Amino acid sequence: MKTKRFCGSFPKVMHAAPEYLIANNPFSVIAACRAFGENAPEKLVLRIEGGKDFYLIPYDNYERRGVGYTVYRADIPASAVVGDRLSYRIDIDGEKNDKVAPYSCR
Repeated sequence: MKTKRFCGSFPKVMHAAPEYLIANNPFSVIAACRAFGENAPEKLVLRIEGGKDFYLIPYDNYERRGVGYTVYRADIPASAVVGDRLSYRIDIDGEKNDKVAPYSCR
């Protein structure tokens, strides 16, 4: 599992990209953002390269070593996968970080 670090000693957004997707089947994407309660973004944005955006909405909270995280989830339809590889990035709503390499799965 790869965890990308965005800032500080704790990741701003934690996410484990699936290594493989099953053809013609939807899949879920879950990510955690280092923010809690009122400080948490309303949603995260999953941007598919060459495709459309999907919103990850909050559905849980947890704490890790005294740092609060909000957990987000989106169900991505099988039609979002074109070809044999899917590349995407997760941005905080309203922010875009081009310096972070996209996640990729087959």
